[in-house]
Amino acid sequence: ITASRAAVTIYEGAKDSVTHPGTQLKYSKSKQQLKLAREEGLYKTTPYSDSYHQLDIRTEALTWNLRELTIDFAVLSSKNQQTADFESKEFFTNNRYQQLKSINRLHPLQMLVGYSQAHENIKTLNVSTLATDLKTSEPNMRSAMSGLARDGYVQWNSQTGEVTILPKGAHYVAAARDRKDYDHIAIKSLSGTGRNATLNLNTNELLVRGVDRFNFSDDSATVFVRPDSAIIRIQKNRNIKFRGTVVASVMRFKGREFTFDYDGFYVDMAKIDSIVVRSQTKQTGKGAPKRAEFALTNKGIVSTGRLYLNDPKNKSGRKKKGQYPSFDSKSGGNVYFGKQDVLGGAYDSTLVFDIPPFKLDSLNSLSKSATGFDGTFRSGGIIPDLKTKLTVQSDGSLGFVYDVPKDGFPLYKGKGRVFDKVMLDSRGLQSAGIITYQTGTFMSDDFVFYRDSVVTVGRTGNIAAKKEAGIDIPKMNLPSG
Repeated sequence: ITASRAAVTIYEGAKDSVTHPGTQLKYSKSKQQLKLAREEGLYKTTPYSDSYHQLDIRTEALTWNLRELTIDFAVLSSKNQQTADFESKEFFTNNRYQQLKSINRLHPLQMLVGYSQAHENIKTLNVSTLATDLKTSEPNMRSAMSGLARDGYVQWNSQTGEVTILPKGAHYVAAARDRKDYDHIAIKSLSGTGRNATLNLNTNELLVRGVDRFNFSDDSATVFVRPDSAIIRIQKNRNIKFRGTVVASVMRFKGREFTFDYDGFYVDMAKIDSIVVRSQTKQTGKGAPKRAEFALTNKGIVSTGRLYLNDPKNKSGRKKKGQYPSFDSKSGGNVYFGKQDVLGGAYDSTLVFDIPPFKLDSLNSLSKSATGFDGTFRSGGIIPDLKTKLTVQSDGSLGFVYDVPKDGFPLYKGKGRVFDKVMLDSRGLQSAGIITYQTGTFMSDDFVFYRDSVVTVGRTGNIAAKKEAGIDIPKMNLPSG
């Protein structure tokens, strides 16, 4: 069976289907194979409509071996340059909407939907009636309706002159008038094999290959995904399963078993292997702000969390809501300070900041704001554990400044005592003020604590005499200068 133009419907279960208004069709009875390809006329670039996944699929060919439960979508020409596109039914851009007007005196889709709304929201109209009522020529009206049909906004019957407004047409006009929310989900697949996607008719999962990255917002730098092996698995209603990297403003998540939930507009992260946060100091004077990256290390083998992309009723981002994107950590994490950029790598894993489960709002401003991580700093016995907040310091590193109680607290498990302030940044764990050790009292603006020693250029110091049990310490004064 062959047809140069055929309307096709392939059912996905009892309620859903993949449809196309006009495609070349070849069916081989002996091979039990259906092949659909682009026709050369009106519907050459028209996408397939997939109701189960709520997607428009723009590709050159569809192949179904009926003995198997899989359908392949493919690009046949320029496989390394031509993408197959998977676009949400709620996708909208104002540029595309304005391009529909082209050289027409009236915007054809806006005119059509406006006429429908003025006539009891009738969805099927005749171009002859439209042309007469709107005082325009019927040939121009027919040409405009053909153009709308090509892009899937309307269903067009050139023989009867009837045009039916499809959901996509109504959606674009409502979104352009700011009366309806929309999204920015448009996934591009570039596969060298040409086999861009496979639909499993048993599970209805749509496996898409050759996806380098895809975005959740019109600001491509804010939140985007780079899937491992360039593969994603699209479920019902645009839910997407993948593994790889999610970049959300200043945070970068890498892991497995990630699931994007379209209705809730969040990403569930079941197994996070690593979280990296990019910090930046505030702009001061003429100097450029300092930037650094730090890792939140998992407390167990993996951590879990949920990344909220935006209010589910504001997928378009047209309303500015500063609390998004936000991240809710279910398992917390640790920040270690054994890297070379902290005191030349002088510390080991005993110097750690322990962060319990946390929630961070406004990730876009996280790196430049006072926002930080509440938790417990552990130094392996240099000083007692401190409950404080880890924030971006003036040198771009993560750390804190802690005011010591008036009576001080123990140093090196009680062998000494530290007073005034304790700080942590790229120069290491430090103190400014007074410390005591055995019979000595020392003052400095810059004590630096190592695992087993203190180094400083001090202001003054004194050591009291002590003689007992074989210990003989003479009295000494250490003057300044």
